Amino acid sequence: MTLEAIRQLTTGALARDDWADPVFVRGYRHFEQMSECFGVFPATLNSAMRLANGVCDTPAMMALQMTDKPIGIASAFPGSNLLIEEKLSGLRKRGNIVFADTGPAMRTSSGRYEARTGFNLPALFAAINAANELSAFPGSDGEESHVDR
Repeated sequence: MTLEAIRQLTTGALARDDWADPVFVRGYRHFEQMSECFGVFPATLNSAMRLANGVCDTPAMMALQMTDKPIGIASAFPGSNLLIEEKLSGLRKRGNIVFADTGPAMRTSSGRYEARTGFNLPALFAAINAANELSAFPGSDGEESHVDR
C-alpha cells in the first residue's frame, strides 16, 4: 500500500519510517505522543522479530519499543518455528500488543490454500479497537503512560 492509500483510511497523519521525514524532526517522542495507537501492516517476520528483540534503528521502531499505547500486528509470516514462537510469546507478554486474526492464504508455490495470514487491514483495526474497548492497555483511559521518558 502507498502512504496516500493509507492516508485515505486515517486522519491523514502518516509518516515514512525514516529519520528524514518531517514528522520525525521533533523526534520519535512527538510521533508517539501524537498517536493514539500503532498498526504494523503488514508485519513481516523481519519487522516482528526486530520488535521482539528491542531493535530501535528507525523512528517508528523506536516509538513502538517505547510506547505503552496499543500496537496491532497483522502478521504476514511465511511460516514459523520454535524460536519464532518464543519471540512472539515475548511480544504477547508486553500487554499492549494484539495480533489481528488470521485467515486462509494461498501458498504461491503450490497454488493451494494451506497457509494462514493476518494480512487483513480491517481485521487489524478490529483487533486494536476491541482491545481499546476492553481497556486492556495501560494508559488507555487517558492516564499518563508508565514508560519512563
